[in-house]
This record gives sequence, structure tokens and C-alpha cells, in this order.
Amino acid sequence: MSPREQEIVIMHLISELRKRSVWTGAPFIQTCSYLLEKTYEPVHNFKHYWFRRGPFSSVVSDILAKLRSQEMIAFGPEICTSGPAYVCTEKGTDWVSSCPSVDPRLVLIVERFCAQPENQRLLLGRAMFMLLKFADDASQRLSELGIAGIDEIASTLSSAKELLRGQCRPAVAA
Repeated sequence: MSPREQEIVIMHLISELRKRSVWTGAPFIQTCSYLLEKTYEPVHNFKHYWFRRGPFSSVVSDILAKLRSQEMIAFGPEICTSGPAYVCTEKGTDWVSSCPSVDPRLVLIVERFCAQPENQRLLLGRAMFMLLKFADDASQRLSELGIAGIDEIASTLSSAKELLRGQCRPAVAA
């Protein structure tokens, strides 16, 4: 995937999260880009790795910085204890509207992400990472992080498994 296509994906992620009135800070964008990367082809080459307490991509971070320097996105006016939120500027909105339409798979990932209870949204990315890296030990590894209770972990691992099985994929016309 080209850098321009990666930028379009990130712009669409921000736009779709904003449509649902969800905070659009870097951790949520990182998590959604990771879920998209691990759930669908083609691979977006975001190259996520474990950083602190979740999946992180320096590619996504660089894209956010580039889009901000080009005035395609800016920090939103709302103040949040979790950090600043990104919003598409008028220039960014015009640019992304001239690009290919939003991939329905991206929309499905955002919908699944937003369907999680607010305190479990980041956990979904963490659960996916642990499932892919440690398979049978994923629940134990998440418990060791001390970031969620057993019930939250079980529920979130179930959602991550559904994503990996492809149950969030759009129906294919016969």
C-alpha cells in the first residue's frame, strides 16, 4: 500500500470515528488501524508492535504528524483527559472526499470498535495482539497487565476472535 493510500485510510478512520461522536485521539486511531491491519487484506503496512500497553505503529504516528503539518487534520477544540483529539480540517475533508470511497471493511471495524464499552475499546486491540502472539495464553497475558477484570478480558477476547474469524466481514453477493 502506498503512503498516499495509508493517509487516506487514516483520514477515513478519523472521519468514521468522528461520525460516531467517539474520541479521535492517537490511541484509538492506533487501535483501529491495528484491527484493520490484522483483520483484512490487503495489508496496510502500518507495522504495529507492542509499545507500553498496546499495539503502536510509528508509521501511523508519522502519518498523523504529516497530515497535521499539511493542515489536513488538526487538534479538536474539546479538552479530554486522555489527550487531544484529531479532527479533519476543511482542507482535509475536501481532499478525502475526492479520494476513493470509504472501504466498507473499515466502517465495520469502526462499528465493532465503537460497540465495545468505552473502557474496553483499547482492550480490543490489546486482546487481538495477545491472541495473535500468544494464542492460548492471551487471557493470562492480559490479566498480568492488570488493565482489566476477568469478565472484561473474556468478553473482549471473544470480540477479537470474532474479528479474526471474519465474522465482521460484509456479506458477499451470490
